Amino acid sequence: MEGAAKLTEEVLSHLQEAQKVLKLSQRKAAVEQEVSKFKAPGTKRKVRFARNLLFNVEDMEEILKVGPGEEFATKDNIEEVNAAVSALREKIEEQKNFIQHELNMQIIAATSSLKWKVVRQLEGGSELPDCVTVPNSDVRKAEKESMAYERDLRTAASYSRKRGALAEQGQVSKRGRWSGGRGRGGSIGNGGDRPGRACFKCGSTDHLIGQCPNREK
Repeated sequence: MEGAAKLTEEVLSHLQEAQKVLKLSQRKAAVEQEVSKFKAPGTKRKVRFARNLLFNVEDMEEILKVGPGEEFATKDNIEEVNAAVSALREKIEEQKNFIQHELNMQIIAATSSLKWKVVRQLEGGSELPDCVTVPNSDVRKAEKESMAYERDLRTAASYSRKRGALAEQGQVSKRGRWSGGRGRGGSIGNGGDRPGRACFKCGSTDHLIGQCPNREK
């Protein structure tokens, strides 16, 4: 008998949870249907916020709902009243956080130089369809890695083009060695084009050791 009662309680709990999920899904569909009637992103957000606000109020009304001519609290339902008050306090706290979040986002969008772009980033980026199981955080990470990779490719391509242009002008060889120009040094046979370098044999800056007249044959 006790096992049957426990099973019945579990089934009822499961049905209540399924009903809650279905209710939320239906509400989301109804909100998005209303939002789709408008084009401006700001208007869409305001309509979505106001409609969800009304749904939350309906939930609080449901907690305090009584039949016609009935009293909510009596001497015989103290436990039910306490449970209702506790549930109502949770709903009020959720509602407070919901309103505070929207207030934060509105002020951030109004004061930030990036406007609503920073709000979308704070709220997890672009919304993905329900069929996608990849978290938004993983998508953002992949986007950052992809942008960094493309930036490195552009840098490498720009560097390659610059070296090609210098090679055509004779300032650098295709192997990357400087072939002329003061400050980088000329060929090894011309010590004068390499400021700061001197012959290891006699110390003269006019030549290197390979052309030193004092070098032993």
